Formats: sequence, structure tokens, C-alpha cells
Amino acid sequence: MNDTVIQKAIEHVSTLTFGRTDMIVFILLLMLSLGVGVYYAWCGRTSDTTDEYLLAERKLKVIPAAVSILASKISATTVMLLPVEIYTSGVQYVVTVLGMFIAVLVMVYVVTPVYYASINRNCYEYLELRFDKKTRQVATVSFLITVYLLMPVVLFIPSLAFSQVSGINVHTINGMVSAICVIYTMLGGVKAVVWTDFIQGMVIVGSAFIIAISGVHKVGGLGEVFTRASAGGRLDIFNFSLDVTVRVTFWSACFGGMIVWFGFLGINQSCVQRVIALPSLKHARNTLWIFFVGFCIITGLCCFNGMVMYAKYHDCDPITSKQVTKADKMMPFFVQDILGHIPGMAGLFISCVFSAGLSTLSANIHSLSGVVYFDYIRPFINHTEHKANIIMKSLVFVTGFYCIGAGFLVAKSPSILQLNITLASIAQGTMVGVFLLGMLFPRANSISAFIGSITSLSIMAWIIIGAQIKQWQGKVLQKMLPLRVDGCPATNATTLVDQFISLTTTPRSVNSHFEEGFSVFKLSFMWFALLGALIVWIVAVPLSFIIGKNDTNKLNQNLISPVARFMIPKEYRCEEVPQDDICKKIELKSVE
Repeated sequence: MNDTVIQKAIEHVSTLTFGRTDMIVFILLLMLSLGVGVYYAWCGRTSDTTDEYLLAERKLKVIPAAVSILASKISATTVMLLPVEIYTSGVQYVVTVLGMFIAVLVMVYVVTPVYYASINRNCYEYLELRFDKKTRQVATVSFLITVYLLMPVVLFIPSLAFSQVSGINVHTINGMVSAICVIYTMLGGVKAVVWTDFIQGMVIVGSAFIIAISGVHKVGGLGEVFTRASAGGRLDIFNFSLDVTVRVTFWSACFGGMIVWFGFLGINQSCVQRVIALPSLKHARNTLWIFFVGFCIITGLCCFNGMVMYAKYHDCDPITSKQVTKADKMMPFFVQDILGHIPGMAGLFISCVFSAGLSTLSANIHSLSGVVYFDYIRPFINHTEHKANIIMKSLVFVTGFYCIGAGFLVAKSPSILQLNITLASIAQGTMVGVFLLGMLFPRANSISAFIGSITSLSIMAWIIIGAQIKQWQGKVLQKMLPLRVDGCPATNATTLVDQFISLTTTPRSVNSHFEEGFSVFKLSFMWFALLGALIVWIVAVPLSFIIGKNDTNKLNQNLISPVARFMIPKEYRCEEVPQDDICKKIELKSVE
């Protein structure tokens, strides 16, 4: 493609500016979020207790809680990169909806009954009751490392998008929005987080609908979208390949996705906190099913927008033609291309991306404050409810400043973004394996659980970090579907460009050479979580039989899932303990 065509494309993008109306739309979202926090700080609060701040005295409503869980699940990377995943690799990813369905089933019938019968404030309490304090500490440390690695990225991505369209410095906008998020989270507690999530969730869904409708209109109709997507190989949903190195297959999306989604729903404190803040087990189950419906809607919309994006650029790929420098800039380019001429639409899209980031950040920093206080501060101080709330709010404040400062590191070294996500994924499968081991395998004991978790963490760290290094060296590369440029203006090219595009911001080595044959480092990222969970079971189950005689503690049936209680040996059984008594037991162990 000649320089004139490229220059015209750049000039076209530069004319799509972020106007006054767009800025008003964006500011309205921020002010509305801040207003919710202020309201619950002074008007909506019923008491100054940790139960009120963390759990809303267990009086959350079903629909707001479901939308809140959904909004905190939808990060800015989902809004920005999921359509690009479909654009480059096809709609195979949509099969993860089936994985989510299985995860919700497990959550509803296996896990939630245990949580309602055993834990008080956070899910990691369960591991201490079921196993020991060491296993709980492994889980909480993994959670804290994961959250602290991911939080700086959560708002930096939308801040980067905002900077591109508005011209405002990325660190200025990142600092301002992070501060607003910290203020409403710190002041309003879980009620403010849930209701701002609800508002932001509506913005996300509404924006996705508008993008889909406008995109279909630009392409020429729904039929044209499916025709072009089919011709480009983007509709191959049922890829039943057993090759574990293929980026996404039916099996990896279903079973690998199941562990990933359960990791979010079942062992992530930001989600579990909302589930146990509902009045009853019935309310919790209804909330999870409503969440699943919402998940199907937003995932379907993002995947469909990826199809529309491909239909729009099916014969003139902006990445190959150098109109877009990186794949992660495709979504802003697409939105501005189809909606940039309408006042306020760019602002709506930016609000959508920031809504995804804000909901994820607020949920994480709020849940983090509770975990840090009750696990690492309360045992060493004279606890009062008022003092606890002040400390947790201070933790939210300090964490917000950390996110702002760490944003400078993300900006200076693009590889940090990918490294953060990579390191954060190490512990997910391991923790899923440990929790399910405790709930589904009554013979499992504290020694086997601890050894299994440490072994899994070590092996997964070796595999995932090794795979990332191989990608940086250019020795491992996953092939994407072909992209065309023969329809670009002022070019007579008729060839199909079989382009390898990385969805990360990490540059590829120029002198790289690909390694032939199978290697564990070529394993698709979709299998990482499942492998981590399996390693825990492979190590812990045999150990439980070998050293089980040394574990003389009787099992409380409340700590075993109802679907697995028939496996409890008679010599280990005891009477079920009422939930209130279990909560008192947790309080005593926490103080100790």
C-alpha cells in the first residue's frame, strides 16, 4: 500500500475528534458514580459497622447484585479486546458461555450452600475451617498478588483510549478517574459499589447495542454481516480439534472456560462478597442465574460486534494496511469510524469502556480492604467496628494511589501489561482446585491440600512464565485467521494476507525463529486454569490416602458440599452445626 493511502487513512482518523457533547456525556457518568457514593455515605447508611460496609447487613437486592457481579466481570479488556478476538480468530470464543453455564451450576448447587453454612465475611475463611491457616494464607496471598497486579491495568486501558480521542494526557485522566472511583468506594461501601456497578452495567449494555445496530446499518444489513463473516471463516464455532496448542477450540472454551469463570464466581472475593451479602441462599441462587442471563447478553453482543467489525473491514484490514498500529486499538477505530460523526457517541463509547474499568476496580479495592483487614490487621489490634471501618477506608485510599502510581510503570514498559496479566493467571486454577478439593473430597486433609496447592503454583508459574518468555522471543506464535487488503483504496492487490497478529502490546522479535514440535510452552492459554486445578487433585488425592491416618480431626458436614456428603466416612461424621455457631467459630479463629 502506498504512502498516500496510509496518509489519507491517518487524516481520516484525526478528523474524528472528542467534542464538547462527548465530554459532557463522559463527565455525567463520573458525576453520577460519585453522587451514588456521596448518597450512601451520608443518607443511605444504616449503621457504622463492618457488616454494613462490607455486606450491606446482608440486605442486597437480587437484580442490582446480579448486574453488579456482571459489571465487575466485564473489564475494559472485555469491551476493547473481545470483539478484536472475534475479528482475528472467529466466534469460537462464544462457546465459553457453555463453560459459564457449567460454572454457574457448580456455584449454585455445590459451592454456595457451603458458603452460606460456613463463612462469615470472605471466602478464604472456608479454607482455614476446612484445612488450616497455612492453606488460607496461600489463597489470600495469591488473591492479593493477583489484584495488585491487575488493578493498575484496569483503568489504564480506558484512560489510553480516552487520551487518543481527546488529547488529554493519559496520566491526568487515569489519576482523575481513579480518584473518583476511590472516593465513592471509600465513602459508600458495598452499597455504593453495587449501585454504581448497576448504572455502569446499563451503560455497557446500552453502548454495545448501539454499536451493534449502527455497525449492521453501515455494513448493509444483518444478512451481509453473516455472509461476510462466513466467507472469512469467522463462523466456525464447533472446532472439535484435540490439539491443545490451538488458540481456542470447543473443548478449551467449554472446560477451560468453566474453570476460568468459576475462578471468578466461586473463589474471587469481589464476587463472593456480593453472593453472601444477599438475604438467603434462595436469593443468592436467583442472583447467579440472572447474572448468567446478563453474561450471555453482553458476551453475545461483544462477539457480534466482532463479527460486524470483520464485515466492515473484510477486504481492507486496518492493521495490515497500517491504519491501526496495534490490534488493541481496533475497537476505538471501529467505533469512531461508524459513530464518530454523531455528537456524543464517542463520549458514550468512552463511558462504556470506563464503566467496565470502574466497576472492576471498585469491586476489587473494596473486597481487598476487607481481606487485608480481617486476615492481616485485626489479629494484632484491639478491634472495634468504628476503628475497623476507618482502617478499611484508609486501605481503599492507599490502594487508589498505588493504582495511579503504577500506571506510570505500565505506560513506560508495554510488556508490564502483558506480564501482569500473565502472572495473575498463575494462581487461578490452583485456587479453584483447592476449594473444590475441600468441598467435594471429604478425605482431603490439610497436609495434602497445602502440598497440592504449592506444587500446582510452582508448575503453573514455570509453564506460564516460560510460555510468555517464548512469546517475547518469537519462538511460540499462534496463527490467526487470514485478513485481506485487496479492497483497500488505491491498491490493485488481489492476494490474501495471512497475517499473524498478537493481541498483546508486546513487540515481536525481528530475528525470531519458531520452535517445531510439541512443547508445554505452546499450550493454549485457555487450558492454563484447568491444568492448575487438575495438578492440585493429582497431587492431593493420593496424598490424602497415604497420610490420611494422621488427620484425626472430624469433618463438619457444613464444610462439605451437599452433593458430596454421601462420601463422608462414618468415622469422620459429626452433627451439622448451625450457621450462627460456625460464624462464631470463625470469629474466634480470626482473633487467634
